[in-house]
Amino acid sequence: MQRRAPGRLTEPPYRGWSGALVAGVTVVMVLAFALTGGVAVAATNRSSKRKARTSPVLASPVRAPTRTDDASSEGTGAVGAPYAVRTVTVSLYDAARDRTINATIYAPDANGEFPLVVMVHGYAAAASDYETLDAEVAAAGFVVAAPDFPESSRAVTTSPSRDIVGQATDVSFVLDQLLTPETVPAPLFGSIADGPVGVMGHSDGGVTAAGVAFNSAAADPRIGAAVIMSGGAFEFSGSWFSGDNTPALLAIHGTADAVNPYASSQSLYDEANGAKWLVAVDGGSHSGPFTSDPSVIDVGALIAGFLHAYLEGDATAAAQLPALADTGALSLAS
Repeated sequence: MQRRAPGRLTEPPYRGWSGALVAGVTVVMVLAFALTGGVAVAATNRSSKRKARTSPVLASPVRAPTRTDDASSEGTGAVGAPYAVRTVTVSLYDAARDRTINATIYAPDANGEFPLVVMVHGYAAAASDYETLDAEVAAAGFVVAAPDFPESSRAVTTSPSRDIVGQATDVSFVLDQLLTPETVPAPLFGSIADGPVGVMGHSDGGVTAAGVAFNSAAADPRIGAAVIMSGGAFEFSGSWFSGDNTPALLAIHGTADAVNPYASSQSLYDEANGAKWLVAVDGGSHSGPFTSDPSVIDVGALIAGFLHAYLEGDATAAAQLPALADTGALSLAS
């Protein structure tokens, strides 16, 4: 059904933050432009942000596995996760719209294929603001693509503007590029699994992610699960939750959010007609739980468990979700 907007996210909560992109680039490879766009690539090898960094190595389609049974040892990622994390930076060109999308991609530094997830940053933010969260999710066994959107990222422009609907098309374009063998960047070849993909987003990025997952004007059928952080369901012209098989929803929102009210996520949850979870971050601000607060580690673990459950059909992960949603500052609301 169509719904009224519960309010707009108008104040940029990120002013004064550093706009530096992820550092440590060691290899740059320029690939031929495909019919739908060109790809430039650079890669590094690193562990999750809260672990010791590993030495840089050259990226290649085949990598030595770094799996360990001790999730607390150096070189592993999130709690309970066995993978060190490497990064690949790419520049994707959408020829149809004359639009370039730069992205940092976090991937397990191991052989094998892993589900793809796209992370959508907030207004006047940058992909690097969510580095800790993205690395935590990747360490749990996912390829996380974090674009800097050309209109709204302060890493791209000194005058960011809101581009919620345009970014939804960008997300689908990123999926096209990374899921197609002819256009996937060489360092990621053989690393991305077939099957449903995930989308997650924060603030305006959460609204974009909700549109890509649940709005008839922008929904991408490849999405199997959506994580909406401090977001909501508005801005798009289509109907919300109109399909019979909508993606699973995890809505996370700080109870002290002064930019977008908690009621936005409550409304999103109430209207969802598929598998759904609503989790409060007690005392959490608009952006802190997803960027710089200690709770970002628990948020990452919850998101990883949710994605394992709904992208991979992992029954063990599904059984652990209630506990993951009720730890630290997190509280399962419904």
